[in-house]
Formats: sequence, C-alpha cells, structure tokens
Amino acid sequence: KDFKNSKVFYSKYRGKYNPLSFFECLRIVRYKKINLIHAHQLKSLLYSLLIKKLFQKNLKLVYHEHGSIFENNPIYNFVIDKFQNDIDLFLSVSLETTKKLIQNGSLNKNRIVLLYNCIDLNSYSTDQKYDRDKELINLGIDKSCFIVGFAGTDMSMTVKLSE
Repeated sequence: KDFKNSKVFYSKYRGKYNPLSFFECLRIVRYKKINLIHAHQLKSLLYSLLIKKLFQKNLKLVYHEHGSIFENNPIYNFVIDKFQNDIDLFLSVSLETTKKLIQNGSLNKNRIVLLYNCIDLNSYSTDQKYDRDKELINLGIDKSCFIVGFAGTDMSMTVKLSE
C-alpha cells in the first residue's frame, strides 16, 4: 500500500534488521515530516537513532522501556548508555524497570519518567462468564490444544501444545 495516503504503515520487507525497512522508515519520516518518534523496542530505537544522527538532527526521540532491560544484554545496555543523550525522554512502565534502566543503562533517574501501564484491573474480573468452547471456535483453535497465553507484540513466539 502506498504510504503517502495512509496513517498506518506495514513494512513490505521481512527480516528483523532488513536495511530496506530502515530506508522505508526514513522515507515515511521525511514525507510525513515527522518530528517525534516514540520507540518501544531495540530495532525501532536503533532506526530512530540512525535517522536522528544522520538525517534529521532535530528529531525528538522518546524511548519506552517495557522490560528488555531485564535481559541484561550487553549490546542493548551499550546502546542505552552510549546514546542516552540522543534520547530526549525515557519512559518506564514500573519502578523495577526504572531501577534496571539506572543500573544496566547507566541512566540518571532524572532522565526517566515513570508511566505505569494503564490497565483497568476491574475489566478483568474473574466473575465474568464466558463459554471456553465457543471462544476457542471463534479463535479457530482445536479444543484438544493446550493453550499458552500470550500478551505482547511478537506473535511468532506463540506456541500451541497438544495435550
């Protein structure tokens, strides 16, 4: 789909760090005159940092840390530490995540804004009645499958196990 007439974009390139997807992203940022990027994962952070450092120095960059910092990955920690001055705002989803950003990413606590995930726990009442078999049919899942729950962004990591 032509990105010029759309508000939602899906990359036509596959592969986690395909350089063509970077240039596609750069084209969209330039064409749409985007001046702020809110990044959530390492790939989007790296792409945003490259765009800012090489092509659009006035780009504002917000990095939203959801939990990758807990993996204590030396490459991830290096990127957070060495490029922290190019990131205008760090958002953290919990106090523990904030502590890990300070510890593993060598961030000053004043650079981090704590923004709890906005989840209304009352919406997930265990008193709600639902028909499991009906829901499985709606999702196209066989009743004999053992279901491993998943909440996240990478659906390739989901697994169905046979009972």
